[in-house]
Amino acid sequence: MVVRADAGAELGLGHAMRCLALAQGWIDAGGTAVLISQDPPPPVATRWVAEGATVMSPAQYQSISAQPADCMVVDGPHLTADTVGPGAPSILMIDDDGGRDRYDCDLLLNQNPSAEPALYAGKTDARLLLGTDHALLRRDIREWRDWQRPIAPVATSLLITFGGSDPGCHTERGLKALALLPEDLKIAVRVLVGGGNPRLAELREPAAHLSGVEIIHDARDVGALIRRSDMVLSAAGSTLWELAMLATPMLIGSAVPVERGPAQALAARGGAMNLGPLEQVSPETLAASVAELARDQGRRRALSEAARAVVDGQGVDRVLGAMADRLGRT
Repeated sequence: MVVRADAGAELGLGHAMRCLALAQGWIDAGGTAVLISQDPPPPVATRWVAEGATVMSPAQYQSISAQPADCMVVDGPHLTADTVGPGAPSILMIDDDGGRDRYDCDLLLNQNPSAEPALYAGKTDARLLLGTDHALLRRDIREWRDWQRPIAPVATSLLITFGGSDPGCHTERGLKALALLPEDLKIAVRVLVGGGNPRLAELREPAAHLSGVEIIHDARDVGALIRRSDMVLSAAGSTLWELAMLATPMLIGSAVPVERGPAQALAARGGAMNLGPLEQVSPETLAASVAELARDQGRRRALSEAARAVVDGQGVDRVLGAMADRLGRT
């Protein structure tokens, strides 16, 4: 499997990390994987290498002889199959918004609940893989498919995550909100700072002045952090489907325009409280929303049950099955 996906401070880590979930399944089935990425942050490259994959730049890949590849995966709004170089028998493109005029591929994946066939009408001849049945979840998440989440009377733990790089500086807004929480609400907070966020030092300073707040950088087992948290405040990127499979009561907001559709769709199914575009949400509103949900056991239980119904954790298997069908294999 040859994967073309970039990651960085502006683009985020989501494209490369959801492709890692697919590569894990491919490798577990006995295959090999290559990630072609332009200057990926070291944590991303390290994760891929730890799975036994090879990581190289586009220039490095194009300078060597064409590798025998069974399939090619392309994930990124600025990428096409032509950006990879030598072709492969099957091309899977991963998309989030239907914004292109044309999708030249064999398989087209949009894992968001807002994805509909009409979004791609007249734009492709590919087989469509749409919706959260195809959500790409890494091994540390999907192996907990049968886990049952307890719902505490009052939430005592909160996880905050705004993506792998958070170019919109929403983590800073979250820290300001923590300072505004009611004093009688005793809640331990873990703030997850992704491996692509260049502002780690700047975030540690205000967090040090807040009681019960822990900064966690570049966590390897995100699933464990989610399971240990009674509720989560998150951006509406691909982390949504990890949170949903782990039945997490969540407050969400869109960090970029492409996240607005998934956030609205998940909220419409009762799986999250959607705060809207994060740049429009004040620290005061964040604090009030966290406090309200923390004290409402019934609402958290309802959110948890609805979220779990959205994602069953078998998306990687379904996508790999579609790829096997395209390749004429069992």
